[in-house]
Amino acid sequence: MKPIKKIVTLILVTVIAASCCSCFLTDIQLSHHKLASAAEKMSVNSYDNYHKDDAYKAFLDKIRDFSARLTDSLIEKYGKSENVVISPVSVYMALSLACECAEGETRQEILDAVGVSYDEVKAYTSRLYAFCNDEHRSVSAIGLEQVGAFEQLTNSIWLDEKLTYVQSGVNSLAKNYNCDVFRADLSSNDTSKLINEYIKDKTHGLIDGDIELSPETVFVLMNTYYLKDIWNDTGRDLELTSEKYSFINRDGSVTEEKLLQGYYGYGRAYEGDGFGAFRTTTEHGYGIYFIVPSENTDIGSVFTSKSISEVLSITDWNAIDEEKMEEHYTRVLFPEFEADFGEDIKSTLTDDFGITSLFSPLECNVSNIFEEPAYCESVIHKATLSVNKKGIEGAAITIMQTCGTAGPGEFTQVYNDFIVDRAFGFMVVDGQNTVLFSGIINSLK
Repeated sequence: MKPIKKIVTLILVTVIAASCCSCFLTDIQLSHHKLASAAEKMSVNSYDNYHKDDAYKAFLDKIRDFSARLTDSLIEKYGKSENVVISPVSVYMALSLACECAEGETRQEILDAVGVSYDEVKAYTSRLYAFCNDEHRSVSAIGLEQVGAFEQLTNSIWLDEKLTYVQSGVNSLAKNYNCDVFRADLSSNDTSKLINEYIKDKTHGLIDGDIELSPETVFVLMNTYYLKDIWNDTGRDLELTSEKYSFINRDGSVTEEKLLQGYYGYGRAYEGDGFGAFRTTTEHGYGIYFIVPSENTDIGSVFTSKSISEVLSITDWNAIDEEKMEEHYTRVLFPEFEADFGEDIKSTLTDDFGITSLFSPLECNVSNIFEEPAYCESVIHKATLSVNKKGIEGAAITIMQTCGTAGPGEFTQVYNDFIVDRAFGFMVVDGQNTVLFSGIINSLK
């Protein structure tokens, strides 16, 4: 019997930070596949095309549902006292890469966990990839061009130079997931250092990889996601309220805090069962949804997969009151906040999502890329997010040790405030409403 090996480290890094960085690993690069030319990406990113593609929209609905369920599971387990943030899009991308490596029951369990088909993963993950690559430039007051927002997602696979792989599987990762392909001695400490330097470089220092490859590592899958945005095109900070608000922490204590004054958005706050919700947006359309419990209601009882899906599916924010001839706008007043996370989420994926074969030395099947026995040992997910007066900045890493429209002008415009003054849940989304980050703020202490 051949000895069982551990599927290498599958590393996913999701980052909100600064500007683009260049790849410095060309000396060990095997092949390099670009998803599309700039013109082709513009076509993929066309919202006209996106809104016409019902199959792709259905796929995104399933990814949002998975994001809601994952957020619910991890917040329930880890977010009862601490501020927590996770990156659902990072975890999805990690699982999609693992899915491509897998066969049989191992692949099907991953698909069932996410709620998609293999055909959907192959057809639409590349489009999701394209939507997650964008750059927004603006001209400053003194005429200098600057990057107002930058979004970049990259995939790579690292192969051990001493081992043999299924070339068709490697080719599929490169073609369908835009993976860059590298070969190196994965048992070397120098390679571990190189991977950590690569992670740090791609995340502009927000994440020190601190990755130690096991001697049994056979390949590494890596995704980096990078995002930065500001609140307005002038680069000015959001203004704080002149007075302090009493923010009720989850334990009942109170923190006196000035709140950031978001911009008025079209619509009125949504009233759900035991909670209110509204959203604010950055200059280039990244949104933050806030879910705030009603008085005498605990955030843990209302920040659930049901409420998250409910809020993410809202398309009509009740802006128009035909009877009163009113057009409503709402401003979110919210605190600056930070949240972190760092846990092995394998047990959550096993217990709550039914993925077991991937983690079983006897049952795991990753023969689409590696014909020797291999299995996933852990799924370490780390994330950090800061939302402040300047903008949003955050990072996440997933490590798998294996493997509106304007209303009628004659309406009276009514302006409202939605005040985030107690422990709350949140989701950071892109223009497709894909959940990039989600979490809970239990305390400002």
